[in-house]
Amino acid sequence: MPTPYLPTPVANIIRDYVRSMKSLILNKDYAVTIWPNSNDLDDREASQMGESFLRWLDTLDDERALDEKEKVAIWMLLCGTSFDRTYPDMDGDMWVFDKGGNPIKKGNVVTECVNPFSVAVDKYGDRLRRKRWIGIKTLRPKEWVEDTFKKTLTGGGDESLIDYERQLARLVANVSPWKGDGLEFGQSPSIPDEDMVIFKEVEIRPTKKDPKGVYAAMVGDQIIFKYSRLPIPCGKEGEWEYSLTDYHYHFTPGRFWSESGVNDIISPQNTINQIDQDLEVNRKGIGKPMVIMPSDVTMKKMTKFGQSIIVLQYDALLSGGAKPEIGRGTPLPAQVLEERLVHLQNAQDAAGDPKNVLRGKAPSTQSSGVMVDILRDAAEQGHLPDVERFYRAFKRTKRKQLILAQEVFTEERMIKIPDKGGRPKVRKFKGADLRNNTDVRLELASGAASTRAGQTNMVIKLLEQGFFAADNIMDPEFKQEILRRVGLSGFKDKTSPDA
Repeated sequence: MPTPYLPTPVANIIRDYVRSMKSLILNKDYAVTIWPNSNDLDDREASQMGESFLRWLDTLDDERALDEKEKVAIWMLLCGTSFDRTYPDMDGDMWVFDKGGNPIKKGNVVTECVNPFSVAVDKYGDRLRRKRWIGIKTLRPKEWVEDTFKKTLTGGGDESLIDYERQLARLVANVSPWKGDGLEFGQSPSIPDEDMVIFKEVEIRPTKKDPKGVYAAMVGDQIIFKYSRLPIPCGKEGEWEYSLTDYHYHFTPGRFWSESGVNDIISPQNTINQIDQDLEVNRKGIGKPMVIMPSDVTMKKMTKFGQSIIVLQYDALLSGGAKPEIGRGTPLPAQVLEERLVHLQNAQDAAGDPKNVLRGKAPSTQSSGVMVDILRDAAEQGHLPDVERFYRAFKRTKRKQLILAQEVFTEERMIKIPDKGGRPKVRKFKGADLRNNTDVRLELASGAASTRAGQTNMVIKLLEQGFFAADNIMDPEFKQEILRRVGLSGFKDKTSPDA
């Protein structure tokens, strides 16, 4: 069991792995496109409006959506399976439905990351849509539940379950990965807390009895509400979606919960930590040199070569001419350091980054920039299925946002978006403008190198080919699309904004 007296290891390869993989996933610039339902001009304009609406959602509340996206990626790497939830965000923390089970016509459509430990799913089915039901457990103030749903709670539910959720929340928020005993260290498991209850929500998929599904919530054994529909409305042809979207890292066939990316690194990480602790304990103990003086010693502070040092002095006459004895420490054998290096290399191989190229390190001092790019591309190709799987789930989230927007945005609102040239643009929008265009596609927005050096080299090539020349008669919109595809969408042409 860890104690506060042991030295703290600093070689956290798990944290480095999560950081590099998170960057690899989020640095991929995928552009959202919506395919029209037909070749009619109205459908084409509706699909463009949908793309603009999704870009506008990502900019709300200081781009909070990007923070939630990063949380989902981190949970996926740590737990193997992560979730986000798409729902209407009502003003004043109101609930999504009124007393009649109809969506409240205000607020915005938001997507938030959900703690995987708060999600419960049916044990049958290896995909979320094959689950008969899903549930979400959250700690809520008792006063909030009573004020929001106008119900008086007769009981708070199972106290042991509430204590467990409290401990889980504190554990995720406060526990240190190296020092202390986590939640139990210096604390009682049943700490007095404000009056909280377990607010349990459940979504049941459509059946013959309930063709639109069921959405209900309860506290303890008391039902708070029950609606004969899902939070996300069902389509006309039996199409339906849960409000949760699941993200998976390593699939296990026949199993819903996936393996995390850090599982294979935990064992070498623990061995490296033990070796680092032994090295520091040895350096401060038996590995430290011992000096035996033949007489009393005085200490004197001196400055030499610009350094302040402590000098030990003794009287050679009083010691009878005896010299000090310096006993060398007993260092750990070199095999220990070699073992540490082996485990470090095993962790790099397990992480799919043998030379730490994804973490920005050059494989050797003799490597050229081209070799580094080739090695990085090779390392990224090994993780490409994981990245594409993440964005396939992200695409489902975008589709749910469009479906909800058609139900929530019943009145016209002004949305601010950038046009293809990067200039600000204001448009009117309401849900009916989408015309049920919810066929979302994601594609890489840039085919150029993601590094600054690669983009600079691309600019030089375009200059040499006369791409930016004044006599270039290429259509300006087509030129902007090319610049966007190569990751250089910041360039602007001389087209008048009034045109």
